[in-house]
Amino acid sequence: MRENKVNFYSTFSKLNCSPTPLDFFKRTPNLKELCLSQDIIFVGGGNTKSMLAVWKDWGLVNILKKAYKKGNPIMCGVSAGAICWFEYGITDSWEDELKIINCLGFVPGKLLSSL
Repeated sequence: MRENKVNFYSTFSKLNCSPTPLDFFKRTPNLKELCLSQDIIFVGGGNTKSMLAVWKDWGLVNILKKAYKKGNPIMCGVSAGAICWFEYGITDSWEDELKIINCLGFVPGKLLSSL
């Protein structure tokens, strides 16, 4: 996890931007204010099923839907962070075999990002 943060900052700090991480396992700022003030929301990899469950529990799904309908910010990611934006994701989040799960539904179709 720490390595991901180091890579995040080393990559994005070289660009003309101010990276702002969101960590659900520490004190979380005002999610709505934070998300709606970003130009880009980049989501890293991990466990798609667990990530979406945490987002739903924290109310982030509704905030992201509101932002998506406004057309801002750009929403992107890698691995689980790419899968989450689609209607469905093909994932091995909890078993050895691939399963189809419901995702946010912002992009029509299904995505399998990597194996």
